[in-house]
Amino acid sequence: MDIFYLNETAYGKGAVCLDGSTGIYYYKVGGKTNSSKWVLHLMGGGLCMNDEECLMRSKTLLGSSHVWPSQFEFGGPLSEDKSYNPDFYDWNHVLFVYCDGASFSGDREDPVVVNKTKVYYRGHRTLLATVKDLLEKRT
Repeated sequence: MDIFYLNETAYGKGAVCLDGSTGIYYYKVGGKTNSSKWVLHLMGGGLCMNDEECLMRSKTLLGSSHVWPSQFEFGGPLSEDKSYNPDFYDWNHVLFVYCDGASFSGDREDPVVVNKTKVYYRGHRTLLATVKDLLEKRT
């Protein structure tokens, strides 16, 4: 699956991870036969329970897009291996990358400053921006 960065100017201000890095998702186009079928996977990862925990999380792949590779291979229903995933291997695959610490629910305009570092709570914006990007560019 290839990485796609959310374009803030086209899809709304502030679709960013905890550390302020641009929100991302992974996508693989489906085969010709199943090009209208989709597997959408909203990544999990637990919650950070306070600002200090979210600051620590912002330095990991659960809080920053800086540490994700340009391509990602995912198993289960997103696997492209027909022998492993006979039902969905050639569908469109999307991995919604979870990097906000609040289950895609944050929508705070101003960042919170924790130990002189800004922490952004904007997971809902990354979710909406991903859906808009998919609808406008990938269908």
